[in-house]
Amino acid sequence: MIIVACTPLLSRLYGTADFGNFYLFVSISSILTCVSTLKYELAIFLPKDVEDSLKVVNVSFLFIIFFAVLSFLCFSIIWLGSWFESALFSSSIVFLVPFTILVAGAVSVFNLWFNREKKYKTLIFIAILQSALNVAICLTYPHFFSSTFVGLILGYVGSLIISLMIYCTLFFNFLKGYLISYSSLFRNFFKLSALRATIRKYSSFPKFTLWSELFMIFSQQFLPFFFSLFFLPSIVGLISMANRLLRLPVIMISNSFWSIFRNSAMENVHSGLGLEIFFLKTLRKLCLLALFGSITSIFFLPYLFQFFLGEEWRMAGRFAQISLIAVALEFVSFPLTNVFVMTKKQHLLFKIQSGGFLVAIVGIFATYQLTKNPFCCLVSYSSCVSLQHLFLIFASYKIVKRSNTSDFIFT
Repeated sequence: MIIVACTPLLSRLYGTADFGNFYLFVSISSILTCVSTLKYELAIFLPKDVEDSLKVVNVSFLFIIFFAVLSFLCFSIIWLGSWFESALFSSSIVFLVPFTILVAGAVSVFNLWFNREKKYKTLIFIAILQSALNVAICLTYPHFFSSTFVGLILGYVGSLIISLMIYCTLFFNFLKGYLISYSSLFRNFFKLSALRATIRKYSSFPKFTLWSELFMIFSQQFLPFFFSLFFLPSIVGLISMANRLLRLPVIMISNSFWSIFRNSAMENVHSGLGLEIFFLKTLRKLCLLALFGSITSIFFLPYLFQFFLGEEWRMAGRFAQISLIAVALEFVSFPLTNVFVMTKKQHLLFKIQSGGFLVAIVGIFATYQLTKNPFCCLVSYSSCVSLQHLFLIFASYKIVKRSNTSDFIFT
């Protein structure tokens, strides 16, 4: 929220093209960071014994280092061969991507470790500090150097580095409390038999969880990554900023509904009341909120973006108008997709999401070939996403209508 609150300041210090290159950097880094651990870090919660959990940490770091080195080699080839003409890939700043994979992957591992130890205050403190440092670096950079996307990237990476340093300090202090020596920890890191055993034991994570997580992160980072293939960084910056700010209600309000829906659904099923009536009530509330938000904002979005972010961001408001229906439907569908998890039908959810995603990609490619227009491409993408969310809502209701109490995994 600190970063969002300071966006009006940042949008006046950095141009739309700067944000386009920055969002492309974040998009690539996020996707590769997701792959880097093969999702072994999610297994940190499973072992009861601390030393067994540390073995999972070792395995996660092993793969992070491997992917960071591999990505460095790949980006070196891309940079030397000048394969892409974008400002990001033609600059040496692109070599921060492998470094970001290393740092962000480590931060993700430590974040889950401290979640395992229920150090929630520590996690909140580091999250706030990371956001504050990010903003501070981004705001300070233009006073000493020219305002380019480099300042935004350094703010993002610099705040991750500070967070990692704090995590490392706290982590090693934690090891002292458990009387675990650094030497034994590093010995296990190079102990191949222990690493192989841990990799085999939790092999389900790269086999199944990785693909689900990768699809989710790729969906979130889709717009800057794919639009950068066709359009100038300034257009990518406008579309990415519009998407980021427009999705705030989904992140804040819809996420809350997600938790409330799951807990209330459990109570309804346990009490024998069934889920259909509660599902329809929740659907009605979400639709009314989405409808109210859409009607009250759709005509004013260009003016709101211009007022808060500056004159050159007015077009971002027009892009936001195009995306509004898709985001509103996502707001409605997201909490209701709990039903797929609760009835052990995640495979069906994955099929719907992956199918919709592939259709959206084909739609953007086809529209670009026909029009070469970013507005038309965004209309195509938003239409495909809207249909996907409508289908998710319909499928969720059909599952609720046909399911018995015994079909729910928490009974």
